[in-house]
Amino acid sequence: SPLAVAVVDLDNYKPLRRKRGPAAADILMKWTEELIRSVTRPEDTVKRYGADDFIILLPKTTRAEAGLVAEDIRRKIGATPCSIEGHLFRTTVSIGLAHLQPDLATAKALGSAAQVALYKARAAGRNQIAVAEDASIRIDFAQM
Repeated sequence: SPLAVAVVDLDNYKPLRRKRGPAAADILMKWTEELIRSVTRPEDTVKRYGADDFIILLPKTTRAEAGLVAEDIRRKIGATPCSIEGHLFRTTVSIGLAHLQPDLATAKALGSAAQVALYKARAAGRNQIAVAEDASIRIDFAQM
């Protein structure tokens, strides 16, 4: 059955952390996780990944469906301000997506492909979604 992986990166996390401190940054991360969970299904897995990223596993999700979920996440976060220490803070996210049948690549290769797609989204100006090409996933898989 199909499987999609999304890596979500908060575009404005580091400036907020520098200006307001780690407690404010943690509020933003918890708020972001709540918004992501409001868009995803109960069978999807949402985990914090590193300082300012989330990884989302979307089982039984086609490439097109994963793209719709990613766009819903991107729009909802961009349109919804977060209240931090009495101030409304707006942020955006960049998202890297990878999709493959589970028997065609390892979980590590799929995650790596989503991470590469995230770098492409950031390079494109942030507040973007980038999708890994199947060929890049196969290259990553072959190199492991």
